Amino acid sequence: MWKPGLTTRRFASAGIVAAALLVVPAPAALGHAAFLDSTPAPGARVESTPPVVSLGSTEPLNRGLSRAKLFAVQSGERLPASSQVTGGKQLVLWPAGALRTGAYRVEWHTVSTRDGHALEGSFGFGVRAAAGGGEHQVEQSPLARQGWLRIGLRGLFYAALFFFAGGVLLTALLGRGGELGGWLLPQRLRDTLIGHGIDPEALAARHSARTFDAGLLALALGIAVALEEASDAGGGFSLQNVNDYLLTNSAGLARVATVVGLALAVLGARRLRVGPPLACIFVFLTIALSGHANSADQRFLAVLTDWLHLVAGAIWLGGIAQIAAAWLPQLSRSSRELRLGAMRQVLERFGRIALPAFLLVAGTGIVNALTELGRVSALWDSGYGRVLAVKIGLVALIALASYLHALRLRPRLLAANPHPPAGRERHHWRLLRAEPVLGLGVVFAASTLVAFPLPPATAEGQRHSRGWRR
Repeated sequence: MWKPGLTTRRFASAGIVAAALLVVPAPAALGHAAFLDSTPAPGARVESTPPVVSLGSTEPLNRGLSRAKLFAVQSGERLPASSQVTGGKQLVLWPAGALRTGAYRVEWHTVSTRDGHALEGSFGFGVRAAAGGGEHQVEQSPLARQGWLRIGLRGLFYAALFFFAGGVLLTALLGRGGELGGWLLPQRLRDTLIGHGIDPEALAARHSARTFDAGLLALALGIAVALEEASDAGGGFSLQNVNDYLLTNSAGLARVATVVGLALAVLGARRLRVGPPLACIFVFLTIALSGHANSADQRFLAVLTDWLHLVAGAIWLGGIAQIAAAWLPQLSRSSRELRLGAMRQVLERFGRIALPAFLLVAGTGIVNALTELGRVSALWDSGYGRVLAVKIGLVALIALASYLHALRLRPRLLAANPHPPAGRERHHWRLLRAEPVLGLGVVFAASTLVAFPLPPATAEGQRHSRGWRR
């Protein structure tokens, strides 16, 4: 939904700027708590019981939640052994006694202190015998360990947060008088509503309550996401696992800060001042600090890019959802005068913010994609890449719908006032209705990407470093 006064040439120029970002060199690949080596090596044969089995990680590990187990391959029996994180990045397993001749399998589960991501895998070795299929394997499915639940919770969290934060941020950017959602009901439009027998104050109060409720829902879902991730990282829900996951490392503390920041934003949303918008911006920073970006080699750049991507996404997609929720039900039973007034007074004003927000979403998204994929072919030959391709496609569809109704249809409808073609106007509002549905698809695709254990760049680097196989 962009300002109809923009010319097609300016739109094309904006597209060229976004496309040019495709050739920007990607920063260093994202890191994760992936294992780079082990002693004994995966598939190795040793002639005596190793005193310890040592697994080296790329990142500091959560001491309370990282563990390893030892199994005899032939019997499938779990053998007595203890494990502990040493030196921050080393997971060491001590067999309780001498190992008999045969093949053995080590199963490990780690949690990074930088992004809080849980990762697990296995490898084998042999004692005076062949390892018997002892290659290293890493769990790559985002659906592992009830991943569907984490994807669903995070998707709903993003949807509620974007709606709430979009309302708060756009009120700060476009509103007048500090009224939550005031930008959706400018004074000229309020006069038109009164002339049509509609109480603008009641309409504003309903939308303000809707936005506030979305903030409360986001807060509850943020707590649920943190607890579910703690349960997954610890292998079950317990107060000890919650403490180890949330209160002993930077990634966990960032998740706590997300909840605290969101609570402050919700508490202040009724009387909008500078505090709630700043709290929303802080919330997106904590999300970036608790995610994959915090594991990048160039951490500052990756976190900054992810943070801007989230803030711009909330303004763009959250603004679309705010307009749809406030106006689409109302316009279905309103006069043509009121519908055209909404186009001119609401959609045009939002367009001044929507276009730069979209360009920022596109630019930072391209940089993030280059970082995470590592190679263009990963976009179609990896599960992560295919989900990312779906997300990119949905964003492109929203952009296309916005282009058609904001730059092609709306100027003609306003120029034809007071008698615009009815069919063309219906097409305009259909495109607008499609945008929040597509936006919901974008946030659930994003939540699926977060659930992947390793982006392709990290997984590829891990395989190449030691010749290990997924």
